Formats: sequence, structure tokens, C-alpha cells
Amino acid sequence: MRNIFILSLFLPAFLMAQVGNDFKFERIIFHTTGCYGFCSVYHLEIDSNKNAKLFSETVYKYINKGSYIKDSSRIGYFQGRIADTTFNKLVNEIQTIGIDSLTFDGANCCDAPIKTIIIYYNNKRKYLRSMFPPNKARRLVSLLYEICSVNTFRKSNGKFEIELEKMSAEKLQ
Repeated sequence: MRNIFILSLFLPAFLMAQVGNDFKFERIIFHTTGCYGFCSVYHLEIDSNKNAKLFSETVYKYINKGSYIKDSSRIGYFQGRIADTTFNKLVNEIQTIGIDSLTFDGANCCDAPIKTIIIYYNNKRKYLRSMFPPNKARRLVSLLYEICSVNTFRKSNGKFEIELEKMSAEKLQ
């Protein structure tokens, strides 16, 4: 009886650890749209090898007291690698957010940028799109914005494509 009790205490923790170990990040795509104000527009892709492609379509720089200007030095196509710490934070956030059950409401009502996140993991594709993602996705969205706005990548000589904001097969059925 004692062994069953001990087993019942440790088995759930063991199973949870095994579920976490089975997560395989493949790539993430992040798109933002503009707004009626000064919202930067980004298109980002990060793969499992830490390679990043960023198309900064429109970037605004804060001047002072609510004043912004376009920052042409940060507009264009960029490529590079994500720092290990940033990549680990990204993958950890995706793992702990409950990605299988995460949903965005698709809100598109007013003046705010629409955020689209497409995550490939465990041979699955998760499509999320909303003007106002749920609170549990806040850290993930903030981290993706940070990667785009800090932009430590080198400017690319040529253009490249990042998967378009298209509806997932699940949404079309």
C-alpha cells in the first residue's frame, strides 16, 4: 500500500517531465500590421537552428512627448542568428504557454496592430491571429516584438519571403 502511495506521488511529476521533453520546436513566424498611429510593421521568422529573417516594413522611432519619425535605417530586410539566451527564452515560453490549447479570438475591431503568430512544432502548425491576444500570450508577443525592435541582424542584400499571413487549414474547413 505504501508503494502505491509513493508511486501516486511521483508518477504525475514524471509524466509531466516526459511531456515537456517531447516538445520539438521547428520554427515561428510573427507578423504585425500597422495602425492609424505609429505602429511599426514587422515580419519575422526564426527556425530551430536559431536563424532569423526579419522584414521591417515600417519602423517608427520615438523622439519626445509623443512625437515619432520613421527610422529608415531600421527598415528593410535583415538576417542573422538569435542569441542563445533569447532563443531559449522563446522556446521555453512556447513550451510553457500551453500551445496546444492556446487560442486567439481573431479580434479585428479598432485601431491597434493585428498580431499573427504561426508556430511549427512536433510536426504541427498552430495559427494564431488577433488584435488583442490573451494575457497568457503576452510574454510571447512581447518577446517577439523585442526581437524585431532590437534587431541585431545584418541588412540583407536581397529580398526574401516569410510565410504569408494565411488562414490555417483548420480555419478553412
